[in-house]
Amino acid sequence: MPMIRKPGMKTVGMIHGLEYNYAGTSGNLIRKLSLGKPEWFVAKYAEILIVPSNHTRKMILEKNWGIPESKITVVPEGVSGIFRKYPDEEISTVRERYGLTGRYLLFISTIQPRKNLPKLIEGFSLALKELGGMDFKLVVVGKKGWDYEESLRAPERFHVQNNVLFLGRVEDSDLPPLLSGARAYVSTSFEEGFGLPLLEAMASEVPAIVSSIEAYTELAGDSVWYVNPEDAEDIKNKVKSLMHGEYNQGMVEKAKEIAAHRTWENTARETLSVFEKVTGS
Repeated sequence: MPMIRKPGMKTVGMIHGLEYNYAGTSGNLIRKLSLGKPEWFVAKYAEILIVPSNHTRKMILEKNWGIPESKITVVPEGVSGIFRKYPDEEISTVRERYGLTGRYLLFISTIQPRKNLPKLIEGFSLALKELGGMDFKLVVVGKKGWDYEESLRAPERFHVQNNVLFLGRVEDSDLPPLLSGARAYVSTSFEEGFGLPLLEAMASEVPAIVSSIEAYTELAGDSVWYVNPEDAEDIKNKVKSLMHGEYNQGMVEKAKEIAAHRTWENTARETLSVFEKVTGS
């Protein structure tokens, strides 16, 4: 959004989330001091503010920025059609490219403290230990963000370095088959503005174990399993139940149905409607 506007210029702002509340300890001082300022400016001066979830809307209103509720419009994000159930042959080709054998859980995100990866790895390690000889892995897809070091040390700390694979960023065309081939999508994030990777997993007909945060429960309802993101035992128990085949296929079907209504075409249509409202078209 422009800092300086022509008289009479109308603007629509968009805030995807307020995750800056969980910014790490690294980074320069100017960046730290500026955290939240762009979001405040956009929320304050836009005619209408678009957010992807009621959760983000609620968080903005709780900021006491003086933003009226009527100014905020929720337009959920969408999922691309490339996220779907893939044939075994396509999945195998991509798995071989990354050296993946056997079953795996998939984590997709930039690695940063807010994503709570060490606790996920701890819960995973407990499940692996109690499941005895069952062989499965935790695959981490995503680039390094700020304060990533603890996450990278966690596998050795919990003695599962041979079962946790950091792939970094993968090719965009490889991600959908990787997700489709996963035993489950997993996320123990502390905060999200929406939860796009979860939606992509739902569209891919993949079970999901995610933290019980508002953005996730708003998106998925009762179509996925939830865990306390601070409780390694809870994470362990859900992973064990998953690997024992206790995840209800009906939940997968329900998740797929939810995702079917969350297309980028619908997002574009709703966004255009907001612009037409502002311009009087």
